[in-house]
Amino acid sequence: MLYTAAIGYVAVLPVVFIYTAWTYDQPNRGWLVLVHGVAMLLMAVLLLLRRVLMVWRFRRFVFYGWSMLSFAFITAEAWLDGGYASPIAQLMILPMIYIALGMPFRPALLCGGFGLLLSLWLVFTADNSIHSGIMLMGEISLLVGYLIALVGAVFRERQNADLERLRARLEYMAATDELTGCLNKRAFDSALSAAISQAARHRRELSLLVLDVDFFKQVNDRHGHIIGDEVLRQVGAVLRETARESDTVGRPGGDELALLALETDREGAYRLAERIQQALATRSLPMQVTLSIGICTSLPDTEQASTFFRRADQALYAAKNKGRNCVMLWDSAAAGGPFCPSLLCAQRSEKLG
Repeated sequence: MLYTAAIGYVAVLPVVFIYTAWTYDQPNRGWLVLVHGVAMLLMAVLLLLRRVLMVWRFRRFVFYGWSMLSFAFITAEAWLDGGYASPIAQLMILPMIYIALGMPFRPALLCGGFGLLLSLWLVFTADNSIHSGIMLMGEISLLVGYLIALVGAVFRERQNADLERLRARLEYMAATDELTGCLNKRAFDSALSAAISQAARHRRELSLLVLDVDFFKQVNDRHGHIIGDEVLRQVGAVLRETARESDTVGRPGGDELALLALETDREGAYRLAERIQQALATRSLPMQVTLSIGICTSLPDTEQASTFFRRADQALYAAKNKGRNCVMLWDSAAAGGPFCPSLLCAQRSEKLG
């Protein structure tokens, strides 16, 4: 938009100066050149500061204010040149075109309305010698430009809203597993890395639960892949319903799902695993489905995401080897490897005693 305005001013510059030189014998020629020079100087300053303005939080107000100033400069020049009879008054359409090209609806309504009011002021202060038809045609032209600017602004806002919805939809589809509604592997890995960095920065614990549907291959073989997909869909729904708003649920692959619990120690993670198993038991499924769950709790220090996930995965396989339908934990501070939650329950009892 700034470059569009600059092109317009550069195009008008020689026209105004040639017109001023051509009508040098008319009054206020010096003031006319001065006002136009000030407008060009401000335009040059905006161009010099364009890189700063592009990242400034109030840049839009600068652009909106410049549009209103453009109307004011043209009005002042037209008034100095004799009012509505001046050819300069017809340049009011240029800022209106600038508004129509890129402004949202409300700024377009305000800035364009300001220009229209200034043009009407020139009409009401015009000399009676000016033919009323000329003024009427000029105002109709400006009003049509104003209406086009408003219609264009509405169209752009709707188009931008549609594009934003499409962008959000594409981002959701790119990050979400279609079957379970959880994050896919790429998105979950990214969330895991970010969560580990955040936990290390704020010195808070972080727990990762990796879950696997017990005997899932047999479910597919006996009941078919449609039922198998429904089982995974239900497990994903259980995880999303059980998780807190701050937690992240993903499907790293196959029948393996994961839940990343922020600011959660190993006891909290174990209770969360119990709730997940209990919630799944209440689901209406064609057969009984159980979960093996492995948990790893990270200390508030720097840890690689791949190592963190591998430990939770090892705890999951320890749960499978133990007979499935159980929870195993890996806590590098306490045991250095997978251990049964019964040890955790005993530690809880000692604390309570």
